[in-house]
Amino acid sequence: MALCSGHTRESRLLLLLLLLLLLLLQPCACWICASSCPKTGAAAAAAYAAAAAAAANSLPYGPCTGSAAGPAIAAATAAAKVRQPTLQQQQQQQQQQGAAGLCMRFYKARAIRALSIPEIEREVLQARQSLGHLRLLQRAGLAKQHQLVHARRLLRQLLTIRAEREGSTGRQQLRQQQQQLQQQQQQAFLREATQLQQQLRQQMTPEMQQQLQQLQEQLQQQLQEQQEWEQQQQLMKQQLKGTRRLPSRKAKADAAAAAAKMAAAATAAAATAAAAADAAAAEH
Repeated sequence: MALCSGHTRESRLLLLLLLLLLLLLQPCACWICASSCPKTGAAAAAAYAAAAAAAANSLPYGPCTGSAAGPAIAAATAAAKVRQPTLQQQQQQQQQQGAAGLCMRFYKARAIRALSIPEIEREVLQARQSLGHLRLLQRAGLAKQHQLVHARRLLRQLLTIRAEREGSTGRQQLRQQQQQLQQQQQQAFLREATQLQQQLRQQMTPEMQQQLQQLQEQLQQQLQEQQEWEQQQQLMKQQLKGTRRLPSRKAKADAAAAAAKMAAAATAAAATAAAAADAAAAEH
């Protein structure tokens, strides 16, 4: 009797352990759902059979020969081997791996900035769809918080870079429009100047043409004198660099005379041009 009571206590402890295993291994709502879940149903059936055998051995009038620990441990081991991840868990693992890979791919701003604007728009649409899908899964208890954090971070980064790209394209378009407007204005100014020059040449008298020719000669002469003066200045600078001495009074006087001559020529040319303009206005 003492041996049977010892076996009974041991069997009861094993029975409690097996009941705890049943609670951990049972994913369905009741035992009737075991037919719809073949993998979990097999595990539950094996654990249930082991519990029944342990309960039969634990009865006071039942068989007390042998230990009930061996069959119970074997049944629990078989149930643990039969138990495998369900389809939902596999999908969840795939989603986690996909989200992690997506974040690792697009966290770098250079990778996103290398895309074109239509590609960025497509990525924004996909990110919004995935974020909505993850929110639904989280409400159902099938998604975790870190997946939503990754999806929101990716969407925020995509929207920021899209705004930057749109702003840069807007500035480029504005710059191109300004350049086109400047080119159009320059072309219009050249056309007007060409037309005015043709009209003046048609309306000019021989005297005005002669005055214009004289003015052109004077301007050409002034240009030559200016070039000579610049050459003299360069020579003087070279001499100063070589000798490190101040220029002589003669060089200063020559430079002043050249400057005065150029000023007088410019004044004469301006007076001639004003006289020609007055004559043209009087004729009109």
